[in-house]
Amino acid sequence: MKYIKVLTILFISTFLFLVYAENGYASSISPPTTGTPSEDLIHGKGSTEPKLFSTFSNFLVDGECAITLKSSTIAMVSGRTSVYSSVDTVGVDLYLQRWEPATEQWKNILNVGQFKNANHTIASGTKDIKILSGYYYRIQARHWAIKKGVIEQEYSLSTFVYAK
Repeated sequence: MKYIKVLTILFISTFLFLVYAENGYASSISPPTTGTPSEDLIHGKGSTEPKLFSTFSNFLVDGECAITLKSSTIAMVSGRTSVYSSVDTVGVDLYLQRWEPATEQWKNILNVGQFKNANHTIASGTKDIKILSGYYYRIQARHWAIKKGVIEQEYSLSTFVYAK
C-alpha cells in the first residue's frame, strides 16, 4: 500500500511539473553575470563606437549587430559594417553566443556566417537560426574592411535575450 502511495505522489508531482514547465512556470537558469540585458529580453542590439574622422581608423565608420527572438526556438540575427568610402572588401562575421551557467561564461556555439561586399561601402546580412529554449543568447560581430592589403577590424556585442 505504501508503494502505491509513493508512486501516486511521484506521478502527480511529475504531471504538475510538466504542466508548469510547458506554461513557462518552471524555474529558469540563472541570468548572466556579464553582458547587458536587452530591455525586453527579446530584441538585443549592439554597435561599435562611431568613428567620425577618427585618427584611429583609416576606413571603418561603424558596425551593428542584433538578435531578435521570433519564437522560443528561432532567432533572427543580423549585422552591418560601414566604411567611409569604397574599399576592396567590407564584411561582417556573426557568431551566436550562449550563456553557460555551469562555467558562468559566454560560449561561441555557432558561426552564423559572413556577409561581405567587394568595392562597396557597406556589408550587411540577416539570417534565421535554430536555438534551444531556456537559454540566454547574444550576438558577437566582427566588422572588417580590406583596402590595398590593409585590414581593419572591430568587434561589437549585442545585449542578451532569453529564449523561454
